Amino acid sequence: MKKTLETFCNWLNVSKFPIHPWTNEKTIQNQLGLFLNFWLPRTSTVELEVNTTKLPGVPKGLRKKEADIIVTTGQKRSVIEVKFWRDQGTYNIGMFRCYEDICFVEQLCKKGFGSSAVIFFTDIPSHYTKAASSPNPRNPQNTDLYTTFRYDQVLCGKVQIKTGKLNQSITIAGTYPLQWHHLCGDTCYTIIEIGAK
Repeated sequence: MKKTLETFCNWLNVSKFPIHPWTNEKTIQNQLGLFLNFWLPRTSTVELEVNTTKLPGVPKGLRKKEADIIVTTGQKRSVIEVKFWRDQGTYNIGMFRCYEDICFVEQLCKKGFGSSAVIFFTDIPSHYTKAASSPNPRNPQNTDLYTTFRYDQVLCGKVQIKTGKLNQSITIAGTYPLQWHHLCGDTCYTIIEIGAK
């Protein structure tokens, strides 16, 4: 799955796909869906915004209900979660939502999904540029979130977010290094593969 997503990003780069100020997560998700329909074998089915609770063998109560993209080939399913966050004012929430996507994909892989992935895009340099020292967020509860994302650049374990009325924690099972790659302009991406290779 990771190689397929790398090919997609290379295609975006080579085709000079425009990342405008109004380009959002849905735009990238739709482009990825179109790409997969042409790139994958004809025996594969690509679906966007799938309610996973209606799929056989997937219970309710997962971290999320809808998957961005599900690829089905025969009896095998894979899931792809796409995140593109651009709002400097809520970038801490964006980091937390990335953890949520990873947790969700891990849960689906435990229920029988094959090689799956999350792909994160951002044009906020502080996300993909390693911090010179361990960050010191306004709310100490956010320290692990900031440190893993911006300083260690390895997502793992339990993190918490406390901002405004939002006060949540989440735990992921795996350990995932963030390897950022340039796409265009200020936009970079990283791919995390989860589940069977």
